[in-house]
Amino acid sequence: MISDRKLSGDDPDTVARELQANGGDDDYLVAWLPDWLVDEKDVELLGRSDNLVSGRVDHETEKAYLLLADGDEVWLPKSVIRVYRVSGGGDLEIPQHGLTDFTNGGSR
Repeated sequence: MISDRKLSGDDPDTVARELQANGGDDDYLVAWLPDWLVDEKDVELLGRSDNLVSGRVDHETEKAYLLLADGDEVWLPKSVIRVYRVSGGGDLEIPQHGLTDFTNGGSR
């Protein structure tokens, strides 16, 4: 996920935190949307991201997801979005860093 070129800035951490908090549910996902789709759809974005949304999948077709987010429904075409999920009920661990992790060039 961190190496996904679509994600920039804080986006990888935002995806990880959102999936850690909600991703245990099979029907939950985080999606990256291209700018034009963000402009076209009335969606609430995650954190400071310009392109990330999240929610529960209410319905899925071969070509799109119907995402429920904060009481709103939005159809997202699979052909233009990137989907991030925790599969198989797995846990997502996010490495925690303290200030001492960054002294002496990051060595402990």
